[in-house]
This record gives sequence, C-alpha cells and structure tokens, in this order.
Amino acid sequence: MICGMSRVCCLFMLAAAVALGQIGRSDPEFDTIPFEEWRAAGGNAHLQWSLRVFPPLLEDHQRFGTKIVAVVNADEFSKRPRAGQMQFFLEIRDHDDIRYQTHRTLRLAKTTNPADLKELRLIEPVCFIPGDYDISAAVYDTDSKQHNFKEIKLHVPDIAHDPFRNAWQGLPSAESYMCKTPFSLPLDTERSVKIEVIANSTLDRDRKTGASTYVPLLSRLQVISQLQIRNGSMYLTVLDLEHRKVRFAGEAANPNARRRLAAAMSTGNPRMIDASGVAGYNDDAQFFVSQVRRRLESAAPAEADRVLIILTARLTFPKGVDLRPIQTADLASARVFYIRCSPLYLRNSDALEATLKPLNPRLFDVTTAMDFRNALAAIMSEVAKEK
Repeated sequence: MICGMSRVCCLFMLAAAVALGQIGRSDPEFDTIPFEEWRAAGGNAHLQWSLRVFPPLLEDHQRFGTKIVAVVNADEFSKRPRAGQMQFFLEIRDHDDIRYQTHRTLRLAKTTNPADLKELRLIEPVCFIPGDYDISAAVYDTDSKQHNFKEIKLHVPDIAHDPFRNAWQGLPSAESYMCKTPFSLPLDTERSVKIEVIANSTLDRDRKTGASTYVPLLSRLQVISQLQIRNGSMYLTVLDLEHRKVRFAGEAANPNARRRLAAAMSTGNPRMIDASGVAGYNDDAQFFVSQVRRRLESAAPAEADRVLIILTARLTFPKGVDLRPIQTADLASARVFYIRCSPLYLRNSDALEATLKPLNPRLFDVTTAMDFRNALAAIMSEVAKEK
C-alpha cells in the first residue's frame, strides 16, 4: 500500500513476527545464509537500506513497545526486476543469548512501478521486557548473493519503583506485538474473594460530529483478566451502554475469555451512531446501574469477600438522562474500585461515577500506561488486606 504522498510502500511484518513469541525459536531460513559471517564482517554498500529502532515506551498491555523499521531504497528493486529476489532477515538477541528470528521476502505489488516509489518500509512492532538487546538485520539478494548487514543495540530500562517488578518473570524477552504470554500477577488473600469486573465499552462522543475518542480499554481489561487469584474467582462483564447490551459475561479463567473480550470491546465505526443507539438513550445510565446491581447480587460463597472493579472511559450524557444513583440498602457489602480512563489531551466530565456514589468507590484517574500499572497494584494490595 502507498502511505500518504511520500511514495513509500509500507509492509507490516506482523504475520512473520509470530516466531518472536516463542522462547529461543529460530527461523530455519537462517540456516540457508551465513548470518554469523555477515555479523563478523559488518555491513557493506552492496544494497542501500537503513535500520532504525524507536525508543521503547511502556504500553497499555504492560510491555515496552517499539517499532523496528527497515527502509530499502526503491532503486534496489529497479536493479533487481525478478519478484522475490530480495529477502529481509531479522534477529533479536537478549542478554542470555536467546535469539528470536524472523524473515520476509520483499515483494512489491504487481501493479507497483519501482520508479513511482521512493522507498520500501518494513515495520516490525515488537514488545520487550527490560534488558539489553542486540538487533541484527540483513537485506539479501538471493541471485547475486549480495547483502548488507546492520546491527543496533537496544536498552529497555527498568521501571523505577515498579509495583510489579516480578511480573516480568516467565515472559519471553521479545514478543510480537499481540503479547499473548500472560503476566505473572498472583493475588493472595486470606479469605476467599469473588471479584466482579465490569468494563464499559462505550466511549464518549462529540455531540456535533458523532466521533468518539480512543481510549485503550481493551488492553487494560486484558491485563486485569490475567490476575491469578489463588483463593477465589473473577467474573468479567462487558457492557455496551449505547445499545444497552451485555457484550460479554463469563469467568476470567475460561481459556477463550481473552479472545472473546477483543470482539466484545470492539466499538464498531467510531463515527457512526445507529438508530438503536439513539433511541431510548435516557435509559443508558440506568442500564449500567442495573448491571452493577445484578453482579453484586449474583451468587457467591457465603464466606467470600466481594470486590467490584469498574473500568470505563469518562462518559457524559445529554440532558434528561436518568442519573439516579444505585440503591444499596439490600446489597451485600463490597469493596468497589472505579478506574476512569482518559486520553492525555482530554479531561471531560464523567456522569457514571455519580451513579455509584452510594457504594463509596475508590477512584483511580488513569491517563498513561504507568497510571494504570500503579492503579492495578493499589487495587491488588487493597484486596489482599483483611476487611
């Protein structure tokens, strides 16, 4: 595909990156080339390309994310007209000398004229845990056997005063951006605990344009779902307030839960409001209240402590919406935590919090991935205490 007006062809290597999720997984294609000899000899000028690694940032799935970008001059394709003549090899090596390898054959679309392009850009999103890495890559011409090798060192820093320092244990050093390996987040409690997590998938919309503001709720919900509760259970509920529907309901321990959460948290077209979302919006907030009540009234072991975690973006409603707070006279006592997520550039008001005021929720305002990490650590610490 052509990216913007810069005549750049971009290839995202997510399909090839699957091998990065396997600890020590080697790519058999590396056996067909003298990669280590290239490393010893260094680069050369046979092929014109560049390698860049963006600074790693803590992302909402709680890994350090970065992009490895290889840029190949379009002239190299004009010199080599045979399709698939060039290959790209990538290796990531951690401090324990565990290697993560992948490769890709470089092909332009049949309808693409190299003369119309400035460059071919390969983008490999990768997530890391703290440590030091050698990132090595080569572009190789399978006909002439010409190559150009490049190497970059990457340092992924530890988090200062990290509340989840042990969460990295058991994770692969490098992994494809989907980050399928679960965290180590053990939660130990003296008493049995029943945790209810309610995520509101509805995002606030601009009243004029109908556009909603992106908030990374799915990544944060998936991290919460990875809590390893040693003495209890967790039940997940995803609500769509705009259509007054329960999108997902089930035990977090279900092996299919994470996959189904992604579908449940999908908000569809962020710029479109269908008729069913507009009709009866007066009941949206009370639908939320009714679902909170239902989960708090659900069956649980008599001796279990009840915990409710709400995960939501800030949400406002038009005038006239019924915002009566929940009635708690007949509800079992529960500890309630309200995680309210906002983008960095926007802090609009929030109407949902007031509907839960009688439950005395502990509020966490979350903007960054680090905010969320600290909030989840605080909630786990509180839940682990005796009531």
